[in-house]
Amino acid sequence: DYNSRGVITRGAIIRTELGLAVVTSRPGQNGVVNATLLEERR
Repeated sequence: DYNSRGVITRGAIIRTELGLAVVTSRPGQNGVVNATLLEERR
């Protein structure tokens, strides 16, 4: 349900210009998305 609403939560895997990343912060609480890169684009 969160995916269809476009909500980003902690632990979500997101696509960035650098590659896939997993969200490490709580964007709803902090207002900022911090993420760790899983794999780089080649």
